[in-house]
Amino acid sequence: MLAVGVLFAIQNTVLVPLDLLFIVLPEKSLALWLILALSFGVIMGMLVSWGIILRLKKDVLLARSQSERYKKEMDNIRGITVKR
Repeated sequence: MLAVGVLFAIQNTVLVPLDLLFIVLPEKSLALWLILALSFGVIMGMLVSWGIILRLKKDVLLARSQSERYKKEMDNIRGITVKR
């Protein structure tokens, strides 16, 4: 994989500036800008996924807690004798 990255960097040596609407960053190799963009995207994707995973884990814990309450309630209901 490292060899592919090195070949990619060797093949993309064109210097290009990066224009970010309000800021123009200095000229760097195209390979560097692409690798930085890929890295930024991967990190942002991991952060978003992490937030979603934490929210889902919280939902699972709440559902388990609610399930335990319902089980206790059902056990109480089963234990009540019907008076005639």
